[in-house]
Amino acid sequence: MKILSIDDDPIFLEVIKAELNDLGFHDVDQVQSGVEALQRVREGLVHYDCFLLDIDMPGMSGVELCSFLREEPAVEGLPIIMVTSRAELENVDKAFAAGATDYLNKPLSRRELRGRLQMAQSLMRERNAKKDAASSTSDVPALKVSDALFLDGVAAGIDYIAMQNYVLKLGSMQMFNRVAIGVHVPNIHEIFATKDAQAFRDTLLDVAEILVESVGPGPKMISYAGFCYFNILVNRFSGFDQSAVVDAVSLKLSTLSEWYVAVGEIPPRLKLGTPIGRSLVSFHTAEEILSLAIDAARQSGTAIEYRAPVSRDGRSKIGATTRIQ
Repeated sequence: MKILSIDDDPIFLEVIKAELNDLGFHDVDQVQSGVEALQRVREGLVHYDCFLLDIDMPGMSGVELCSFLREEPAVEGLPIIMVTSRAELENVDKAFAAGATDYLNKPLSRRELRGRLQMAQSLMRERNAKKDAASSTSDVPALKVSDALFLDGVAAGIDYIAMQNYVLKLGSMQMFNRVAIGVHVPNIHEIFATKDAQAFRDTLLDVAEILVESVGPGPKMISYAGFCYFNILVNRFSGFDQSAVVDAVSLKLSTLSEWYVAVGEIPPRLKLGTPIGRSLVSFHTAEEILSLAIDAARQSGTAIEYRAPVSRDGRSKIGATTRIQ
């Protein structure tokens, strides 16, 4: 695995290179600024599989560099790990919102560093396998319903692995400030069967945009967990109103469905789960919250789906109806 480490502190660069070597990662390049890191990526002379970024750097911060890297096609799907002494929640939020996959604090724990790099290797292998499948002339599909997808271009969209890492980073205490909302797409297999990979991805992006626009103001994150589930994290104290969100999603889904039907496509059906969070009497760990939110959507979520009611004169009318299951 080829690693690019970016830090303006030459002493730390030597320390982390020694740690990486001890862990068996010997193919490491190092630079001391975001500008130089971007230049290397854009030149394309070296292909990197993982990036380690400091946050506090002069000129271009690590958060800014992370955002720029996420715009580069060569970095799509690759792990970006923030390695920083900044532990404030604000910096953690900004890093993940910019596209970071994970967040490590200095001084480094060898056990945590090993775990993050093993995760990075898994992501690298998965990315390469997808690229091979996409370029293959066999019948192997380039995209499967089970794939977790990065919601590229969607405001607040992050990778599902990054969302899991974010929740782990917050820990049980700080998760008191967050709630998770699961969203189930019951007819995802039907939609998938009628579209190519790009069209299927576009449908997921359409749904994600509706959800982000509907959950109201305040900090939020959304990811597609694969199979047929979205997960949304919102601030518990930002005025989240479940009923208002259902109404907003219903209205926006109606408009989207009208367009889908007009071009002969299947509109998505949605089920919104109730918000899941920690409480003083909850024994759920922070990472269990995401799974519980998905379970709530699947088992008892509010169903929102397209209906084309027929009027007395026989004409179809567009509408989105909601019901509780």
